Amino acid sequence: MLAGFAGSAADGITLFEKFEAKLKEGTGNLMRAAVELAKDWRTDRALRRLEALLIVADREHTFILSGTGDVIEPDADVAAIGSGGPYALAAARALLDATT
Repeated sequence: MLAGFAGSAADGITLFEKFEAKLKEGTGNLMRAAVELAKDWRTDRALRRLEALLIVADREHTFILSGTGDVIEPDADVAAIGSGGPYALAAARALLDATT
């Protein structure tokens, strides 16, 4: 599994810890952990104040999670978040196109 965040470092680390706990609860099921974290993030008063985006992936799935309860699975095999996200996404897509 791979995870990354954009936004405040402290908020991102808090989200990582919460996601890791959800992943352990769901016996390693990435999709279930992502949905459960998004539900908690949206409804928990303290978590709602966190200003970050989280991206998690395994060999089968990639998800982008937001504090509004969004769990987004990108159409392509790549995803990016943050201020440099559009540039990283374009570069990753170009690399995939060139090597496929």
